[in-house]
Amino acid sequence: GKIIHIVSAYDYGPLQVFAEGCWDYPTTYPFAMSFRVMFEKAMVALEGGALKVYTNGGVETPDARQAPAVAVEGGGNISDLGAYLNELEYFTRRLSAGEPIAVSTLEDALRSFELVMREIDQAGGFVKI
Repeated sequence: GKIIHIVSAYDYGPLQVFAEGCWDYPTTYPFAMSFRVMFEKAMVALEGGALKVYTNGGVETPDARQAPAVAVEGGGNISDLGAYLNELEYFTRRLSAGEPIAVSTLEDALRSFELVMREIDQAGGFVKI
């Protein structure tokens, strides 16, 4: 009676974006995220925590910082900050300095929330138990 897995496809003019999310894995399965972005002369992928750039000339692995694993109280299965480290550091630095958030603004978050709510609605909506 609840949404536990969703796959979405978006058209942004000539660009296509596909997203997938699942919330029904065992609690022992660690949080994971990945992406693949195709450019004219390269593909950039984050898979298994490793960022790689693929070209016809070979594969490069940029030096990407990883946060150490931390315990999460209260449930969930996010075991480390991984790719979110720079995002969280940016956010906390701006807040501490009293500076405005110029990247991923509140308006951006609101648009993301609205998109997710439309996806839930199209998938059949929330089921009241």
